[in-house]
Amino acid sequence: MLNKTYKINEEPSKAKRELIEKRLRSAAKNGRVKCADALAIAESLGPEISSREVGKVADQIGIRITACQLSCF
Repeated sequence: MLNKTYKINEEPSKAKRELIEKRLRSAAKNGRVKCADALAIAESLGPEISSREVGKVADQIGIRITACQLSCF
């Protein structure tokens, strides 16, 4: 499921970042996205995008991850 390899300090590419940002902004309500929704965004974007990248972009654009299930973000 979330078995993706990634480098801890690696930033998503510009194209990935824009795609993640678009999905996060559309899912956000009052600047927040539920953990399950953030994980679903990562899964829906394919194996090249990790939940960590989704979390990094969320932090960068000021969207908070709420109702965390696994402490991934």
